[in-house]
Amino acid sequence: MTPGKLRKAFGKDVREATVGPDGWESNDRPFAAYLDSAYPVGGTAAGVGWVQAFWAAVDGLGAEAVVEPIPDASPPGTIH
Repeated sequence: MTPGKLRKAFGKDVREATVGPDGWESNDRPFAAYLDSAYPVGGTAAGVGWVQAFWAAVDGLGAEAVVEPIPDASPPGTIH
C-alpha cells in the first residue's frame, strides 16, 4: 500500500498532507483536521475510502498529487 500525498500552495504557504487507511496526517495539524472534516476517509472495503478521500481532496482543493495512492491488493469487500 502506498499512501497518497498531496501538496497545496496557498500563496507562498505550501502545505502537504498524507492520507492512508487511518486518515489524514500533516505537520500542519489544522490542515489535517480540515482535511479530515472536509474529505473523511470513511470505513468501506479495504483501500476504497482513503483513495476516494484523496482524489476528492485533490479535486476540491486544486492540489497537486505528489504520490498517487495505491490500495492494498485485497479483493473488493475484504474487511480487515
